Amino acid sequence: MIHALLLFLFVVSMIAVGIAVWKMTKAQEARDPKFQARLDADDARARAAREAKSRATAEPNDER
Repeated sequence: MIHALLLFLFVVSMIAVGIAVWKMTKAQEARDPKFQARLDADDARARAAREAKSRATAEPNDER
């Protein structure tokens, strides 16, 4: 019984943390108009790095 209670409290606390982080992110976006642009630029850089790594590992020995 105590394990179920602890699990429940853990889940509730994780939901509370998620909501707090979401609200803080929304507040940051509202205060900083360039925030979303920086996030988008970071996503684009990460995507380019993943794709470059994928291409590099997909064709390591194409010299037959």
